[in-house]
Amino acid sequence: MYGTYYNYLKQHNERDIFILKVNKDGLLLSNDEISTSKTNSVIIFPNPGDDVISIHLTPPGYYIFTLLDISGKMVYSKEIFSASFNMDVSFINPGIYLYRIINEKKIISSGKWIKK
Repeated sequence: MYGTYYNYLKQHNERDIFILKVNKDGLLLSNDEISTSKTNSVIIFPNPGDDVISIHLTPPGYYIFTLLDISGKMVYSKEIFSASFNMDVSFINPGIYLYRIINEKKIISSGKWIKK
């Protein structure tokens, strides 16, 4: 898969090739580019959802949440400083979105979120 993504460290869009493994439902199974840590726990709900996304993060700290449309365009970005956070996404059109949660210069969680 070829795509454009926003590099928050360099503050610009970059193009790269990503190899994603998905199951029959299109859910992400693995990606060698994504670095995960067993010490981080991320819960995003409801999924599918409507106008609010709730996030619970362990441990609490500084995180960046990004929401991208299916073409890879960033539609929402928010800095998170607490363990629990609610985000108003009522302005976003219904559809399938990809999310990333970044901490300490690495992606700790990513996945698919569906807005009804």
